[in-house]
Amino acid sequence: MLSKSFLSIVLVALFVTLTIAWRKTDSPSRIASRQMPQQAGIKVLLDQLPAIQGVVPVEILRPSVSSNAPNQVEDVTYVVRNNMDKAISALAVRKTVVYMQGGRVSTLSTCSTSDYAFHPDVSGPRLFGPHTEESMDSAGPMRFEDDVTVKEVRLQVDYVLFENKTVIGKGSEGEKKIDSMRLGARKYKAWLVQRYARSGKSLVAILPLLQADHVPGGLDLDDIDQTLGAERYRLHLLKKFQTAGASEVEAYLNR
Repeated sequence: MLSKSFLSIVLVALFVTLTIAWRKTDSPSRIASRQMPQQAGIKVLLDQLPAIQGVVPVEILRPSVSSNAPNQVEDVTYVVRNNMDKAISALAVRKTVVYMQGGRVSTLSTCSTSDYAFHPDVSGPRLFGPHTEESMDSAGPMRFEDDVTVKEVRLQVDYVLFENKTVIGKGSEGEKKIDSMRLGARKYKAWLVQRYARSGKSLVAILPLLQADHVPGGLDLDDIDQTLGAERYRLHLLKKFQTAGASEVEAYLNR
């Protein structure tokens, strides 16, 4: 079994960028996984999306794994390339760590996301453009018990939402995570606008809510991803207050 220290590390990783995904079973209908050279003694396998007219639509490139011990994965970095003629609004990449313990092989999967259209108040004009690359990473470290040996890391594009609303990976864990984070942001803004209106539209009255260490309870947030979305929106407004002043925040609340 995994140690308590490892479980707490996983929970922290979840709170910053990740969500537990499902265990992957290799399918012959998919393009065969491409084995990369060993890095830090750990193999990296890329399970790319099926090609469309000979082109992989969204591709993972140049993965790198760092590890200081056989039972650890310190960091996983890689580049995602958009080979399509349309921009990407959001994407998710699934990382599966394959490890051996007591002669048995087990897996642990997590999902990292990038959302370029998170909320109309937050997102800038830049999306993940056609025929461009973006660097991504997976939060770490991940440490297992002393008798565990990490054998390989598998990377797979789990979900892609294009600017024109076409989707790769409908119903995936990545889609659920991104949708949930966006919902959390909307819930937080609606709640904050309500508090703002009740205070007579006094920013001074609600400023402590933005400056709190975390979003308050009572927001009807259903899961960790909604909480992450609410927290991202709160931090966005707080940064706007600190850099652009009260009038900028009030403009958001009056939209």
